[in-house]
Amino acid sequence: MPITFREFGEHAQSFAIYPKEYALTYCSLGLLSEVGEVAGVIKRVFRGDHSEIPRDRLISEIGDVLWYVSEIARATDITLDDISIAEYVRTASITIPLKPVEEYVYQLHVLTLDLFDTHTKEIIDKILYTCICLCMKVNASLEDAAIENVAKLTKRRESNKIKGYGDDR
Repeated sequence: MPITFREFGEHAQSFAIYPKEYALTYCSLGLLSEVGEVAGVIKRVFRGDHSEIPRDRLISEIGDVLWYVSEIARATDITLDDISIAEYVRTASITIPLKPVEEYVYQLHVLTLDLFDTHTKEIIDKILYTCICLCMKVNASLEDAAIENVAKLTKRRESNKIKGYGDDR
């Protein structure tokens, strides 16, 4: 069953455990950190650790980016549409240009810095669009990243490991 942005946002909110008065600061720093994680996945391919982009790792990191984008939208009263993520992807996919993966990572970094200055739906849409492009590089979808993120965080909550460091806690 398709997941909507609104549903994903509700899931994201259910895992939020930071002081609400610092929501924007916390989530902006978290987003910047996760964009760095996406860059790290791609960097390791160039270094020769992998012959191709590790799909599961990239999707996991993009899911984390999506989580922070969702929380920033909530903190700034930006409504994420009640459309399915798959439908959003279908609409956006019509005009996706083919670029090298590193250009999308750089674009994601620049947009994240823009979001620090101006919290707008337009920048959030551009971040989501860039995440879609990155997902397509590994034959995945943004919805795959959202579903994986919910599953990962649910597992962490069940094992009382939401707080901590690292992806494999």
